[in-house]
Formats: sequence, C-alpha cells, structure tokens
Amino acid sequence: MEANTIYDELLAREYGALVLRDIIGRNMIRGVIIASLSLCTILGGWWGYEFIKEKMEGDDSNAKVIYIDPTKLALPPSLADKVVEQLKIEAPKVAPPTIIKARAVEDTKVADTVQIMTVKEIAQQIDKSGVQAPTGAGSGDVVVAPPPEEDYVPKMDEFVAVEKEPEPISSPPPIYPEGPRNAGVRGQVIVSFLVNKKGDVTQAKVLKAVPANLGFEEAAITAVKAWKFKPAINNGQPVAIWVTQPIRFTLK
Repeated sequence: MEANTIYDELLAREYGALVLRDIIGRNMIRGVIIASLSLCTILGGWWGYEFIKEKMEGDDSNAKVIYIDPTKLALPPSLADKVVEQLKIEAPKVAPPTIIKARAVEDTKVADTVQIMTVKEIAQQIDKSGVQAPTGAGSGDVVVAPPPEEDYVPKMDEFVAVEKEPEPISSPPPIYPEGPRNAGVRGQVIVSFLVNKKGDVTQAKVLKAVPANLGFEEAAITAVKAWKFKPAINNGQPVAIWVTQPIRFTLK
C-alpha cells in the first residue's frame, strides 16, 4: 500500500521516469529538427555563395586545353614571296622636246686653234672697246667686269692655298694701355689681319680679348696695322691671305 501511495504521489506531481522519458523524447526531436535546419541553412548559404561566385567569375571548368606541338607547325610564309603592289604613276603630259639637227660646217670655217681668255684679258678687252653688253635680250643690264686678279681680297673665313706663308719683316710690339699697366693687369688679344700681295696689313679684326674692354683691343689693332710682311706665295706669285695671331701684353 505504501509503494502504491508513493507512485501515485509521484504521478500527481508529474515527476518520475516516465515523465522524464517523455520530456527527453520531445526535446530530442526538437534538437534534431533545429540541428537539421541549421545544417541545411549553412549548406544552403555555402552553396549559394559558390554559385554566385561561379556566375560572377565565369565557369572555366568545361574549358578544353589543347596542346599543340610547335615542331609540327607549318613554316611561316616567306617575306620574299610577298607581292608588293606597284604604284601606277602616269607619265606627265608634256610635249617632247624639239630635236635640233646639227649642220655641217666647212673645214675652212673652223679655227685650227681655240684661245681661252683669262678674266684679266676679258676685262682689258671690255675696257678698250668701251662696249656695255646686256645680260639678256632687252634687259638693259650692264655687265660689270670682275676686278683684276691683283685687287682680289679674300674673305676672312675663305681658304687660300699657299705654298709659303707670310714672313714678318717688321713687327713692333703694341703700346701697353696706361690703365691696365698702372693696375698691373695682363692681357691677350687674338687678332685676324689681312696681308695683301705687297705684304701690307690692310684689314684687322679682333676675335677675342681677355680681359675685354680695357684698351687691349685698340692697342693690338694699331700695332698690327703697322707690321710689314713678305707676302704669301702660291704658284710663284704673291697672294693675299688672312693671318691669325695672338698678341700678349705682359709687364716686365
């Protein structure tokens, strides 16, 4: 009686092995369902992420890789066999030139010798005749005879072939400028001057002066123009030529 009473009391309190088994069974089913749903959610999310990733990056899993042996490839086409299109150039529509036929000349009219006159001889003939010849038909321009050869003056940068350079006969030193002398300043001037066929210095130009604008240039030009030379010789004749000479101003 006492055992039944305890059992009945436990049933009244809803507590016991049967009650626990019933509660555990329901909770286990809930846990299995929740776990299954969680697993499906995780798997679904991962599958969806991979699916979207493949769509965005492109699926290259089905691409076929083809290997080509380079030794079995055909030779490239030769550049020499390439056909180059020629440009079609039309010939200019110009009338052909008129052919002048030479006429025979009698032997009696042909001179035995031909004399070639020099520039000097031509100038002398023009001076004697006093004839002014036009350069063109009806132009009215007068032909001016070139200057005689002895008066020809070469340019400063012009090359003149000579067999013998000018030799100085008299070359007095330049006068030292008073200002630089008192200050103890030394100088150098590079002068280019023209020695004519008589050996005189007719032109002089300063190429460089160190220091400049202290009077060294004027002193050098004045000194050079007073110099006297034996003229340069070419083919046994005197010729005019430009000479470049440095002039130094030093204190003793």
